[in-house]
Amino acid sequence: MRHFILTVRRYVLTYFCKFFVEIAERTHWKWTIPALDYFIKRRGLVLGMDSKECMFQCKKWQNKAGACITAFHDFEKYMKLPQGLRNVLGALAEKLPPFHGQRFLTRGRYPIEERFIRNNYVYNHADVDKVLAKKIPSKDPAVYTKPFFDEVAGEDDITKMQYADIRTWLVQDILVKADRMSMANSLELRVPFLDKEMLKVALQIPAKYRIDNETTKVALRHAAARELPEETSKMRKTGFLTPLNDWLKRDEFYSMVKEKFESDIAKEYFNTEYIMKLLDDHKAGTAHNMKKIWSVYSFLLWYEKYFVEN
Repeated sequence: MRHFILTVRRYVLTYFCKFFVEIAERTHWKWTIPALDYFIKRRGLVLGMDSKECMFQCKKWQNKAGACITAFHDFEKYMKLPQGLRNVLGALAEKLPPFHGQRFLTRGRYPIEERFIRNNYVYNHADVDKVLAKKIPSKDPAVYTKPFFDEVAGEDDITKMQYADIRTWLVQDILVKADRMSMANSLELRVPFLDKEMLKVALQIPAKYRIDNETTKVALRHAAARELPEETSKMRKTGFLTPLNDWLKRDEFYSMVKEKFESDIAKEYFNTEYIMKLLDDHKAGTAHNMKKIWSVYSFLLWYEKYFVEN
């Protein structure tokens, strides 16, 4: 009987690895390797095997997976998988330790209208009640962006997302903020990309010339290559980033945020026990909570300046 049980367990594990490889070959993901590592090293005992036996059973499949993975984040191919399978993979991804591609899997359970807005979440809609001190009735953010997707229902997904961006994020967030900050310092940041004639041309460019699996701004880069050095035209897209992730782990900045998180204002609007856990876990390196921490901290500074000091 014991031999029979071990044989069945080995069979299950082997075909579990085959399943990961099959998904990898179809959709070209790099996340399969850390996922396999996790199950081999941490979940082997669940199947009644020690880590060495698990490694022996999975080694050839793991090597094959590594060899066949050449690209990443191909939603077009991924969305062809059955909805039920994507639901299972998304639920599984949420249970795994953080890995590159985790959000891809969790978002892959949803249609484009919901997947698009989820890419910009700091807190998931389901987490709102955890972070706020009082329950506030609210709609899922996808409700507000869906009308824009409906206006371009016949277009490809890239066009749909870009159209929703133009109607929401650009005019309400990143564009207006960048414009105000640059103009405040006598800089012109967006010309010529806001030129109406430029926009008319850009809107006619097919999706395949806007972005592919490896390159962003394909048409723009080809146009730039005619006038600019290759080093410039092929330059990787880079944002204006600050090392907040590391700063929040340093005692001096951690203490500054902690003081605000434990203030009376924080207690009025937030679940301070929850936000302090976010901060402590981030400092300990057990979670990546920079955006969540910074969002709350920014609100507290804003509120204090405009509603307390003034």
